[in-house]
Amino acid sequence: MLDKKTGASRARPLVLFMALFMGLVTIFLIASSSAEAKGRINGLYNRYITPNSDQLRVFNCGGGLGIKVARSSHRPSVGRILICGARRRGKAWHGKILNIENGKRYLVSISKVGTRLKIQGCGLVGLICQSNYFTRAK
Repeated sequence: MLDKKTGASRARPLVLFMALFMGLVTIFLIASSSAEAKGRINGLYNRYITPNSDQLRVFNCGGGLGIKVARSSHRPSVGRILICGARRRGKAWHGKILNIENGKRYLVSISKVGTRLKIQGCGLVGLICQSNYFTRAK
């Protein structure tokens, strides 16, 4: 539609307004979704506390899930990657965990139980298993 006095289109301001409005809505949606996901990796919180007050960090590693020691009373352990490249199957991740004490790797299953992280490791071809639960760090 043209304005009779100026000959300009009245539709143009409406189109610009709608484009600006849609841009703002898009920015809001992106910001809210990233804020919701902040602090989470693969659906898990990014920090957990062990029973002896060490802190584990969950991160992307080798195209899968990784877990490393973020803080520990045993200094040589800090920064050690315990799990790297764990793959998700169903509701759990599966990979191998490094036992820092003996240097061996064991099959593990990692799952979320409420806000806690459950790591179940098995040895002797899955005959002997042990589970540990870790609390989400605030």
